[in-house]
Amino acid sequence: MRLTTTKLKAFTLLELLWAMILGGIILTMAYQAFYYLSSYQIQYERQTSGMENLLELKGRLQRDLSTHKTVYRSANSLVFSLGQNTTTYYFYPDSVIRRNDRQEEYWVFPGSGDFNQFSLEMKESNTSFPMKEIHLKVGLQEIFLTSPIDAHQLLQ
Repeated sequence: MRLTTTKLKAFTLLELLWAMILGGIILTMAYQAFYYLSSYQIQYERQTSGMENLLELKGRLQRDLSTHKTVYRSANSLVFSLGQNTTTYYFYPDSVIRRNDRQEEYWVFPGSGDFNQFSLEMKESNTSFPMKEIHLKVGLQEIFLTSPIDAHQLLQ
């Protein structure tokens, strides 16, 4: 009986080393792509959330402006009043709080600047209808509101 030797086919140590190096490079690139995309997604969600909050804040301000007769301004707040009903907006760094007799709401604007430095300006509009425009600049964002000219007064 004759002994036959069979040659087994296998990878050499050098080939396995190259495969591991290439696999490591591919995994590193995939991890960096995942990290970049996830950080971009987080940034996009923050911007979208800030815009949604700003639009909701604008809607609340417009509604309060149309239902209240007088607007008072203090150092970091706006007060809308109509008889006994008052609604107060407090402007803090990165947030706004709306408080009235029944509820309290707040909006958060991450990384949008200093809300203590807000400006409020009221002027007559140049349209055919007698309207007053209120320009409220909060941080880097600007909100434009309009109301009938005889219905509101702005007190400093």
